[in-house]
Amino acid sequence: TVIRALTYATRPVCLEALEINRRFFRRLEAAVPPAQWVPWEDQHNWRFVERLPSQLLLQKFARQMSGTQTIDLLLMVGHLQEVGVLYRMLDEIFEDILFISLGILTGKWNRDHDEYCRYFWSEEEGDRQPPVRRKTIRAFVNRAYATPDPHRSDAVGREIYKTYSDYAHARSAPIMGMVHGPPPRFALDGIHDTDARHPYVDQNPTYFYRCLLSMCAISNVVLSDPDRSLAYRKLKSFEKKHSNLLF
Repeated sequence: TVIRALTYATRPVCLEALEINRRFFRRLEAAVPPAQWVPWEDQHNWRFVERLPSQLLLQKFARQMSGTQTIDLLLMVGHLQEVGVLYRMLDEIFEDILFISLGILTGKWNRDHDEYCRYFWSEEEGDRQPPVRRKTIRAFVNRAYATPDPHRSDAVGREIYKTYSDYAHARSAPIMGMVHGPPPRFALDGIHDTDARHPYVDQNPTYFYRCLLSMCAISNVVLSDPDRSLAYRKLKSFEKKHSNLLF
């Protein structure tokens, strides 16, 4: 089977944000104590031995950037179901970054942050269930600063989470988006129907934009001026240029 790769209208905006994030990631990486090659079980592996919040944030940001590059590639080849799964993952990573960053920046760090960090770093077999619930993380993020309606933000977050959870758990309704016809047949090699792709084309820039928001949040924790101010200026310039595509 020949895999069809189609570009999409908002892709240049996504790649612009990605390039900004790439450059700043290296600045953040240089500012954080590096991983060390240490004994691990019966071999060696890379680990952050200090287990600092800044190192946690760097790892989350690396995964966020990797995930956004993946949704770009998947959308190009029409694997929309998998894009939906990654949207759920990226929503969580973004909330996690804000949860830790805002806990530090606002001085409102609490026991939930301690528990989250303990779970994040643990490699024990018994630590498989996150001790801090998603709704707790979301509630903290939406109330870290004075927002006009945090309850509405909670509700929107829950609704988005539920929507993309259906993709992650492969429930029937989203799977049926793979069917085209007549006659009805599953599209196994990508969905290239313009109408089916349209919602993802519209949403992709927001996920790359959230990487810029993460960049600024982490920069405020890890970097000092002038780098911190530069990150903010890059974010504001991007917002001004592409505000019609961001939500």
